[in-house]
Amino acid sequence: MSGWDPQPVADARERREFVGVLEFVFASDIDEDGLAAAETTFERERSLCVRDGGRVVASSGVRSFALTVPGGEQVPTAGVTAVGVLPTHRRRGIARAMMARQQDMIAERGEPLAALIASEWPIYGRFGYGVATESLTVAVETAHAAMAAPAPAGVRVRLADAGEALARIPPLFARHVAARVGQVTRSDAVWARELRDPPSGRGGRTGLRVAIAEDAAGDARGFALFRMAERWEHEHGTPATLAEVRELVALDDAADAALWGFLLGLDLVREVTVHRLASDDPVRLRLRDGRRARILGVKDWLWVRVIDPPAALARRTWGCEGELVLEVADRFRPASGGRVRLEGGRDGARCTRTDALPDLVLPAWALGAAYLGGTRIAALARAGHVEARDPAALGLADRMFRGDAAPWCSTHF
Repeated sequence: MSGWDPQPVADARERREFVGVLEFVFASDIDEDGLAAAETTFERERSLCVRDGGRVVASSGVRSFALTVPGGEQVPTAGVTAVGVLPTHRRRGIARAMMARQQDMIAERGEPLAALIASEWPIYGRFGYGVATESLTVAVETAHAAMAAPAPAGVRVRLADAGEALARIPPLFARHVAARVGQVTRSDAVWARELRDPPSGRGGRTGLRVAIAEDAAGDARGFALFRMAERWEHEHGTPATLAEVRELVALDDAADAALWGFLLGLDLVREVTVHRLASDDPVRLRLRDGRRARILGVKDWLWVRVIDPPAALARRTWGCEGELVLEVADRFRPASGGRVRLEGGRDGARCTRTDALPDLVLPAWALGAAYLGGTRIAALARAGHVEARDPAALGLADRMFRGDAAPWCSTHF
């Protein structure tokens, strides 16, 4: 490996240089207010930098959270973020050195999983990460957006200010995370940062609007975070305001339908765009004319890396009863590879190291992609990434790994 020596950020000066790397790499400027907000979620001891001649030239951080896996367990996970290398130091093995040191630190901490949101597809597979969830962006023209079913009874939608949002949304979201595979927990500090609304971050749109769906007892059942941008066809002409929804989360179908009905009924709004939707979101089925919901994009979202296969595989449940020997080919981190015997089903699993001949051989990134049940083992095999001893073993693995619903992560980190 290279001679680079990634080390945790030492002091405030290095922290500012760490941020400077990200500003350059991601073409952004972070003002002092933004830097102060970022400090509230910055984990200094988990944030690595690489120095050259006394200057920080590369960065990589971690946000600690728990990831909900099939069966409902929330597994401690390292959320990898803030990865960047200055263009003057690209292709020198720096990113590889940072990833290796970071994964060793994650293993030492006892976290069986790591996850990230990738800036570019080709980068992270070589470090053992695979695409585990996808995210939809959907746009709906309100003029043609009649709902297929009447508004749900017993649910109302009301607007909330920032204080109420900070009090009511986090506990609602925590309940949602516990029930949805792929979602990750958010600390109080993350929520405070998530609901910040500085004018510099609005991009010409309004301040953040918060809509909360409540049941008849007044309990919060869902929320939507959105902004609006005033538009007109011409002066004093047809209104064409846009509503852009950053996040829409509901505990049940009634609250979800009520929030969609509210958004599509906003006065003067021509089009509603919703980001970070689950890949199996039923929005088209909610509309009388499903073609009015245009899919603007399907994006890879959460990439998962299995650091400790026996621990990670034992902490989820499985689609059917079965026993498999898996060989994880991990060229980047051999300690995370090798052969494991998995015995699992709907009630849990046991996974141990073994020397037995494997039923399936797959690379580390493919195990990460399949871990939450969203990427099919059969599809990975068809693409040439999984070797199976026989078709029966492949079919069993496909049934075991498969989830009941598409995994979904609506958090950006």
